[in-house]
Amino acid sequence: MLALLTLLAAADPTGALAAAPTVEPLTAPDGTRGLRAIFLVHAPPDVVLETLWDVRRFRQIFPDIEALEVVAEGPGFVDARFTVDAVLAKVRYTLHRELDRAARAVRWRSIGGDLKHVAGSWQVSATDDPLISRVTYVSFVDVGYAVPSGLVRDTALKKVDEMAGRVRAACRTAVLASR
Repeated sequence: MLALLTLLAAADPTGALAAAPTVEPLTAPDGTRGLRAIFLVHAPPDVVLETLWDVRRFRQIFPDIEALEVVAEGPGFVDARFTVDAVLAKVRYTLHRELDRAARAVRWRSIGGDLKHVAGSWQVSATDDPLISRVTYVSFVDVGYAVPSGLVRDTALKKVDEMAGRVRAACRTAVLASR
């Protein structure tokens, strides 16, 4: 195990794989504020995509999720109900998630719950190194009541680095499990 971790560290002499994500604020056409984060992961694109698609692993990546229930599932989609500790209150919402394997993308949108609007995507891209993937995370959230979406976005911007670290860790676990 130590040898594998040493090999992984040696494969990243510049430290780019541990670097903080590049993050930029976005505004959707409907005015909802959001963000885009781009970061590298030391895992092949298909492993990263599967890790991000597996809704049952979400609590590893998003620890504020207190409960998660799959309410519908089929080829290329899953509807999941989430209960999240949003600091000031518990929030419940249901997301419809779609997988586009050809585009290496996972997209989601809210289909019910306490929030006015939630939408986003994960996009996984290959790099020149087949063992390294570029991940683009896009998220828009409008809570729909007395909390400005800009404040929600600002809070999310502060948590992106932690999220990228958890995505990297989950993918590292998936790579090790596949050996």
